[in-house]
Amino acid sequence: MESIYAQADLLRVYKAILDSSEQIAKWLKNHTPEPAGKLDAFGSEISSADIEAERIIVENLRKSGIVYAYASKIENKKTVLAEDGIYFVTFDPIDGTKLITANLAISSIFGIWRSKNLDGMTGRDLEGAALSIYSSRSSMLLYNSHTKKVEELTLIKMGRKPKSWVVTKPSSEIHDYAHNFSPEGIKAAYEKKGYLKCF
Repeated sequence: MESIYAQADLLRVYKAILDSSEQIAKWLKNHTPEPAGKLDAFGSEISSADIEAERIIVENLRKSGIVYAYASKIENKKTVLAEDGIYFVTFDPIDGTKLITANLAISSIFGIWRSKNLDGMTGRDLEGAALSIYSSRSSMLLYNSHTKKVEELTLIKMGRKPKSWVVTKPSSEIHDYAHNFSPEGIKAAYEKKGYLKCF
């Protein structure tokens, strides 16, 4: 599967994200994250998982040779990787760090921009995006710019071969009705009574 996402320029960025997500999933299965003793640019506590995930992602983006710069939630600033690169990647290395101790699903979130300057850009300007989910299985939702569909990939081990990313759902859509409902920030209802009333 990885070879399909490693051909053209944008696909080299996706290959870096696939490799990063596999390495992060492995790290999470073998480590217990600890508080790092500092806050990110948005006031959230940083853990060793955030730091390691960011290190892994930056290393793979640099190896792609096609990424001009990145900005992560931890630092919230532009960092140039390759002056001749053509993509700017934004990411949250670990979204849901506080959920790790409860063994709930967490994720990495990526935005891919074909630009060297994000000033004035909106989500409609994204060239690509990915959401890696780490739980009882490791999966990823990835926007395929060729088919214009969101694909689901799952990290699977088949026989004696090493794990690889396999397309398990070639098209994912949001339906009017869903079995699960998990709004971001519902924990805020503990502190803000009006928030729960809103739901």
